[in-house]
Order: sequence, then C-alpha cells, then structure tokens
Amino acid sequence: MENNSILLVEDDLDIQFALQTLLEGEGFTVHVAANGRVALDLILADLSGRPGLILLDLMMPIMSGAEFLTILEDRHPALLSAIPIFVMSARLDVQKQALRVTGYLQKPLDLEELYCVAKKYAGAPRAQ
Repeated sequence: MENNSILLVEDDLDIQFALQTLLEGEGFTVHVAANGRVALDLILADLSGRPGLILLDLMMPIMSGAEFLTILEDRHPALLSAIPIFVMSARLDVQKQALRVTGYLQKPLDLEELYCVAKKYAGAPRAQ
C-alpha cells in the first residue's frame, strides 16, 4: 500500500464495489478488506506502506470495526495515531463516544463529503 492510498474496510459487497469504483474513478488507489481481520493483516504485512486513510465500517462479521480499533489501540497504538480513520455507519449516535478515530461519515454516505475526506487525507488523486 502507498501512503496516499485508501483502505476500504466494508463487508457489504455492493457498497464495497460502489465506493471502490467511485474513488478509483476519481484517481485514488483503493485497497479493500471485507472485515477488520483482513484489514489488520494487510496493515501489519506492510508497515512501511500504510494507507493514507482507512474508511471503516463498524458492523462486519469475523472482526467488527470496533474490534479492529480495539486491537490497534491495545497492540499497535502508533499505527492508530499515524493513520487517519473515518468510521462509516448509520448508527454513529451510539458509537461516537467510545471510538478513537479521526472522524465519522454517516451512512448513507454523502459522496461529496467522502471525496473531500479522501482528498484531504489520502492526498491528491493520481492523474488519469
């Protein structure tokens, strides 16, 4: 992964495909993970090439977004503070207080807000 890439952690294949297609269409490099376990494996496999931004769903099988964040906080706090993480959820009102993240994106996503977050944290998109 490159520092200007985006790691999209989303289990819903339709949402995953739509967001990956949208962001890649805007020139971003997007890596996908279907759950927190896969995302953690990707990040830990290539510490030198951590993503510039993580877009994280909360409700996922195998390892939820909250579990992913807890493991980062407990075992890899430097990574947690080094990578901007935006939680994507329809239930942000319940979750906000307990999560140590950069920000939140309410589902259904505002695509302009998503693009602004991606541009700010993952750098300018590559030329197409």
